[in-house]
Amino acid sequence: MVVVVYNLQGVNTVQLSLEQIALMYLGNISYWNDNSIKETNPGVTFPSVSVSPVVRITDGTATGVFTAALSNGSQLWHDNYPIFTNPQMTVVNRSLYSPEWPQHYIEFYGYRGTGVTVTVQTVPGSIGYEKEYLCMWTCNMMSPTSALSLVIL
Repeated sequence: MVVVVYNLQGVNTVQLSLEQIALMYLGNISYWNDNSIKETNPGVTFPSVSVSPVVRITDGTATGVFTAALSNGSQLWHDNYPIFTNPQMTVVNRSLYSPEWPQHYIEFYGYRGTGVTVTVQTVPGSIGYEKEYLCMWTCNMMSPTSALSLVIL
C-alpha cells in the first residue's frame, strides 16, 4: 500500500481526490487554498502556501502504484503521463531530475526508502507518496510536532 503524505502547518486532516493530487503534481493546483480543495474540505481553513510535490528517485513499486492511481483517477494524467515503474534519473546542471515527471513543476526528490517522507517533513506545503510501512517507521521517528499527515490511496 502507498500513502500520500503532506506537510501543511495547522491542517491536520485533508480530503483529496486522485484528480486533485494529479493536478498538484501537474502544477494545475499550485496553492493549498485552491477553491477545489476548499470545496472538498468545508470548514477547513487552508493557508496560501505553495504546493511542493515530492517524488521518489528510486523504487519502481511505490512510484508505479502512485502513478497508476493518478492515471486511474485523472483523465488529464492518463492522457499525458505513463505509469512510471522505473523512473530514470539524470543530472543536468548539477541538478537531479527525471525526464518522466512533469519537469515544469517537480522541484523536490526523495532518495530511497524514507526519502520522500523526510523531504515532506522538512518542506512546508509539500506533498509526496511512500510505501505505507516505510512511512509509518519514519513517522514514528519524527517529532510529534511535525505537520505530517496521511491520506491512504
